[in-house]
Amino acid sequence: LDAHGDAGHFSLDEKFSSKELIYPLLLESSNDSAEAYSEHFGYEKFMENMNGFAGEIGMDNTHFRDASGLNPLNISNADDLFALAKYLYKNEKEILEISRTKEITLPKDEYHENHTFININPYSDYENFIGGKTGRTLQAKESMISLFNQEVVGINYPIAIIILRSDIGEREIDTEKLLEKFINKYFIINSK
Repeated sequence: LDAHGDAGHFSLDEKFSSKELIYPLLLESSNDSAEAYSEHFGYEKFMENMNGFAGEIGMDNTHFRDASGLNPLNISNADDLFALAKYLYKNEKEILEISRTKEITLPKDEYHENHTFININPYSDYENFIGGKTGRTLQAKESMISLFNQEVVGINYPIAIIILRSDIGEREIDTEKLLEKFINKYFIINSK
């Protein structure tokens, strides 16, 4: 596959299981991993299933045009991404756990070379990070979904922060601002 970017650092003729491919997909945003999933299942069927599943979990304004998310005709909004975050939090703890993995190495075997995947998510080493995913295209700028277990006055709250169209290099700053707003709002409400 020759998808945009080199995340995953795969070589020609290497073979990976679908379980192995989830690591470069979630940790390094490997477009090759996304395309490999779609090619394995049949591209049209895969896209149909992605769009169907989005509708099933309440992402009514989301439409996928490609597996990697690079096509500028892919569309979604904050409400739909919040529906996805809620679904993952309630039903897919393993995906969230993988998305916060700092680093993992798949040892060399008969199918592929040794590969180490390092998480590009700036929150992967935060203790209160539940999981999430980053994204970036020229058209959409930077995006990120981050789920945190935020403690405020001894109570833990699961918080989802969704960043869309953030300027390059600003999504982490924008996330921090929204998290701070939540904490400040909590203190205002509870001090009355």
